[in-house]
Amino acid sequence: MREKVRAYYGAALQMVRDCNHLTNSARQGMLDQFHGIRQAVRRELGNLPVEQDPYIAARLANGGTSSVMRALMLHGQATWTKDHQHLENVPGTKGLLDVLAPLGDDLNDGFGWMAGNRAARLMKDGCENNFAKADIKALQALATPEKLRQFQVAAVEYAAFKRSVLDVAQGAGLIDASARKVWDHADYIPGAFSS
Repeated sequence: MREKVRAYYGAALQMVRDCNHLTNSARQGMLDQFHGIRQAVRRELGNLPVEQDPYIAARLANGGTSSVMRALMLHGQATWTKDHQHLENVPGTKGLLDVLAPLGDDLNDGFGWMAGNRAARLMKDGCENNFAKADIKALQALATPEKLRQFQVAAVEYAAFKRSVLDVAQGAGLIDASARKVWDHADYIPGAFSS
C-alpha cells in the first residue's frame, strides 16, 4: 500500500511540474520570449537591480526600445513600476507628437528658438562654440510676438517629456546620474545644430 501511495504522490508531483513547465513554455511562446531568462535569473540570482538584470537588458535590446519609443511618442510620459519590471504610462501626460503638434509648420522655428536660447545661456557662461551673437539673436527672433507664447508652452512640455525619458534611461541603467547632468538642461535639444 505504501508503494502505491508513493507512486501516486510521485505522479501528482510530476503533473504539477509538467503543468508549471507548460505554463512557463506557453508564457515564453506567446507573451514574453525572454521569460526563460527571467526565470533563470530569479532562480539562480534572485532579484537584481534593474541596471544589472539580463532580463531587462534583453527586453530593451530586442525591439523593446522601439516599442518604448513608440509609446512615448504617441501615449505620453512613462515611469518604471515599483518592481522595475516594466514601464507604465503617466496619466495626464502627452506624447511627444502631441507636445509638438501645436507648433505645426512652425516646428523648425520653435526648435530654432530653443537652440537660440540655449546658445545665449552658453555664451553667457563662456561655453558657446557654435553660434555668433548675431546667429543667436536671429534664432531668438524666430519667436515673433504671435508665436512666443506657443513656443514657451511647447518648450516647457518638451522639457517635462525629456525629463521623463531621462528618468526611464537612468532607471534602466543606460545612463548614470553624472551622465544625466549632461542631458538634463531644460533647453538641451539632442542633435540640434550639432557640428
